[in-house]
Amino acid sequence: FPVTIKPSLNRNFLGGWPIRTQLYLITQQWPANNLLQKINKRYGAPPVLHDSSNLANNEDNLLRFLHAEGYLDAAVSTSTKRTNTGMKEIYSIRKGTPYRIGMITFTNLSPEIQNALEGIVDQKSLESKYSGQIFKASDLGEIRSEISRSLREQGFFRFSTDFLEFEADSGRLPYTIDLSLKVLKPSLDHYHKKYKYRQWNLYVGHSPPSFNNLS
Repeated sequence: FPVTIKPSLNRNFLGGWPIRTQLYLITQQWPANNLLQKINKRYGAPPVLHDSSNLANNEDNLLRFLHAEGYLDAAVSTSTKRTNTGMKEIYSIRKGTPYRIGMITFTNLSPEIQNALEGIVDQKSLESKYSGQIFKASDLGEIRSEISRSLREQGFFRFSTDFLEFEADSGRLPYTIDLSLKVLKPSLDHYHKKYKYRQWNLYVGHSPPSFNNLS
């Protein structure tokens, strides 16, 4: 698991003695000693205390991470065990079978955007790129970004990922998520209009500033 979702641990020396925590506790007995406080700031570490209320939060964080990685049937359970060095928190994880992306379709499109999106699917092979891959939240963000970028390249300069929303359906096949990409209607219609060049102006004989005039 990424470090950001791992429950905090007391750091041990050679797998046993939490020397940095012990150093922190010892130096706290002499808060006015500048030398000890400097040592504590550099090498000490405050103890991570067991709190039963944190078990549910950690369990929820682990479960949300697994769901975001495509393990929608994952289950996490917690228990504790008292040891000679403190309380041991045990997290039992059952990931299950990952869900995979099936079909990708588009709904709620204006004719102009629909034509543009059909071109994107043909050119970038969107469905063939993601179909069969594990259903990950990060991939959904990539798809939205890819489509928004491609639409802006085709002249829809005001289009952004905020207008794209996914609906997921797992009823067609086991462990398969079909995605329906919906384009939300903007508050102003011209946000989904394709910009076109109205005229070109060519200035002949224009002299750019010389290097010496730049500052």
